[in-house]
Amino acid sequence: MRQVVPSGLLILFALDLSGCVSSSLPDTKKFVAAVSATNSASSVLLDELNVAEKNQFFEKTRASKAYSVRFVAGDSVYHSTLETFAPQTEKFRASIAILVTYANLIQSLASGEDINHVHDSVNAIAMDVSLLAGNPTYGIAVAAFSPIIDRMIAAKDRAELIIVVRDSAPAIHKLINALINSTPQMFEMLQYNAFLGRGNILTQSSSYRLALSNFVVLLDRLESTFDRLFEALVNPTSRPTLDNLASATGELSAYAGLVRQSLATIHSTPK
Repeated sequence: MRQVVPSGLLILFALDLSGCVSSSLPDTKKFVAAVSATNSASSVLLDELNVAEKNQFFEKTRASKAYSVRFVAGDSVYHSTLETFAPQTEKFRASIAILVTYANLIQSLASGEDINHVHDSVNAIAMDVSLLAGNPTYGIAVAAFSPIIDRMIAAKDRAELIIVVRDSAPAIHKLINALINSTPQMFEMLQYNAFLGRGNILTQSSSYRLALSNFVVLLDRLESTFDRLFEALVNPTSRPTLDNLASATGELSAYAGLVRQSLATIHSTPK
């Protein structure tokens, strides 16, 4: 939805990496906190989507007498009392997890953590990206991330990893846009809960529409804040640039809190 910061502008590695990156560390911490708040708001939506997807499955299998006397190992995520995500909801979870892990990876680089610890984050991103493979909505994002992950894994030092971070900006944008484009599917899943519920269908649908609209605005703010972050990585000593990042980060945190409140109003329980 927003324009990607041109990679040619990201000359971070032509600078003294340790000094320049660490000078923006306070802002990086606030950025990570804002992304964490976004994740917290998203978790409320994921819980609701998970209930909706499982309800759909239960309604479908209840009509099958043959299924009632069989055990299908692949369906365990639906029946287990442990914390599990149904297949489609798991993809939504993975896409958000990538953004959170990516933000933490940037903070790790900024604080000069050991490269092996940073590679743990890379491996987590790789695992979540693999969960998105095969889903048409995320195809472009997966294609963009695949070479980035390969380069991150091959990076021998912190400086090389920071170069890859610069080049991964377009992949982050593609992922956020894919997540936004998946919200109509989320709405369809939530609608199923509306039909199963005892309340007014139109009223419940309106609540879902409002909650998802707020979620889309939140993702748009997240995308904008990532833009400000990349600008700050290019100019870590520029006061206007750091002020812009701080302002965008503050807005993102505030929006995340409001979106979490709106999403909390659509809570449902498994049928």
